[in-house]
Parts: sequence; C-alpha cells; structure tokens
Amino acid sequence: MWRLHYSCSPQHQGSALYPVISQLMRAGGIAGVDSDEQKFDKLRSLLARSTEDPIDLAPIADLLSISTKATSPTRVEPPSPQVATFCCPGGEDQGTLLAPIPS
Repeated sequence: MWRLHYSCSPQHQGSALYPVISQLMRAGGIAGVDSDEQKFDKLRSLLARSTEDPIDLAPIADLLSISTKATSPTRVEPPSPQVATFCCPGGEDQGTLLAPIPS
C-alpha cells in the first residue's frame, strides 16, 4: 500500500492543491512551454489506465490550467430550469416557480 504525504511551502500557502498539481505535472512530464494540446495528450497518457473518456479528464485539466476547448468533446448538459417569481394582484410575493419557461 502506498502512502503519499504532501506539504506546502509558505510560498504556496494560497493554493491548498499546489502539491497535487505539481505532482501531476511532474509525473506527466507536462512543461509550461508545451501547447495545450500537448499538455492534454500528456495528461491523457498519464491517466490512461484510470479513464478512457476524454471528458472525464476535463476537471483535472481545468485544475492544471489546461484549456480543453480544442482537444476534447463537450458533454451536453440538460437545460436548467429557469426561475420565475409570480405575484398576486395585490403585489405580495406568492412564491417561486421552478419550471422551464418558454422563450
């Protein structure tokens, strides 16, 4: 069983995830001079055993500040319900309706 221990220096105390980010960058051979496509390909190679779907890499790529716009497909999310507040003729607030509102 592996046990990892991370600690942060005072220079990086503003980012609690700095040790994890730097470990992923070192393990993947990701350099600052690499293009976003190169960085994403290296990240994909690093995590190939963990996931096959490039969409699953998007949150980790975001954590590493790697743009995924040109390198991975986007997942289509269902539309979120729009919120409408309705009032009675006297002006009192009657509540909130959470339902799709036709455009």
